[in-house]
Amino acid sequence: ATRKPVAGAVVDVTAGRRRLWTRSGTDGAFTVRPAPAGDWRLAVSAPRYVRTNRSIARAQLGEKPVEVFLREGATITGRVTDDQRRPVTAAKVRAVESENRGSSGAPTAVTAEDGTFTLRRVPAAEALRLVVTHADFEPALLGGLGLKPGETRVGIAFSLRRGAILTGVVTAG
Repeated sequence: ATRKPVAGAVVDVTAGRRRLWTRSGTDGAFTVRPAPAGDWRLAVSAPRYVRTNRSIARAQLGEKPVEVFLREGATITGRVTDDQRRPVTAAKVRAVESENRGSSGAPTAVTAEDGTFTLRRVPAAEALRLVVTHADFEPALLGGLGLKPGETRVGIAFSLRRGAILTGVVTAG
């Protein structure tokens, strides 16, 4: 960690139903006033950096300011086509860390009319999975993608197969 200040980061503070936000100054410092009573949930984000979430118990506070570390994110660009090389519009592309079974909070992009996508602020990882879904196609997966902080990976290509359609009727008796 370089411990370089991040200016302009959005600091979102939630305590119960109360929510406040501010931006960090040029020195990376921030102040939330009046801080809501109770324990807090911080969500900090800035361009080029992976969003960081942190819980802080009020009892943890002392004279020393809270320090939040942001990790530089990676960028992934590519294109999604069908099996006849036509662009697939509105496909959802998610980057999921292989150890993390869930995809909640995973960086997500939706393909443009030409099938292109850009995933920004992707966490650096040794084993990342890209998952592509669309209602008309079978899901596609690319695993074992390693990324370094700040890296840009271009030219990732997916070819989706059209999914089957099952129709029927449900009756009683």
